[in-house]
Amino acid sequence: MTQINRVLVVGATGSIGRIVVEEALKQKLTVYALVRDPLRVNFESNVRLIHGDLTKALTLEAVDAVIFAQGSYDSEMAESVDYNGVRNVLFALKGKVKRLALMTSIYATAERENSRWKRRSERLVRASGVPYTIIRPSWFDHNQADELTLVVAQNDDRYHYTFTAQDGGVSRRQIGEVLVRSLQTVNATDRTVELFSVKGDRTTDFEALFADALVDRKQDNFDGINDPNNLPLSPEPERVLRDLAVITT
Repeated sequence: MTQINRVLVVGATGSIGRIVVEEALKQKLTVYALVRDPLRVNFESNVRLIHGDLTKALTLEAVDAVIFAQGSYDSEMAESVDYNGVRNVLFALKGKVKRLALMTSIYATAERENSRWKRRSERLVRASGVPYTIIRPSWFDHNQADELTLVVAQNDDRYHYTFTAQDGGVSRRQIGEVLVRSLQTVNATDRTVELFSVKGDRTTDFEALFADALVDRKQDNFDGINDPNNLPLSPEPERVLRDLAVITT
């Protein structure tokens, strides 16, 4: 597997992003944090700050990996944050990054507007040709204290979503840990998974966690392996199709 050292964290000041930064430092990685206002953040001195607005065009130096930890719960912000954030970073680093980890949501394939933008961001990552892991976490911190065993799914029939916290939970700390560890986990390469936690001891073997996950097939619409066919490319916005064309060339 490609050696990973320099990691750019996008969404570094968010509730997951801050944990990602901490976990990456624990793994002895060199961490770069993309921030809008370097004067208003408080990271450890060994975190290297990069000034930039992820919703706008960026100029970035090469890194080994990117972890996308940004997210929006608001449909009006989903396009600018969830989609444009991924687009702008990928365009700025085209040919200058070796590995990607993207956090979206267990509802990424739902027929809702904010979900559609998350799904489009996933498609850009798959279309980029860069080895990746896409994590679709369940509800943040809605696990019980003794539910620390992680499990992954891939649009499994056993999960019928109610769009409430009854759909499952996982701790923010473990989400951040999985995003970081996926960068150097062979079994996580080119996989898209939903992430949950169940009763049991804390997961520490990440190769085992991803061992049964299927690799995404290369598809014309750049979807995950078991994603429903409910967002065809033909009626997609012109700029989305243009972005896919650019990232694949």
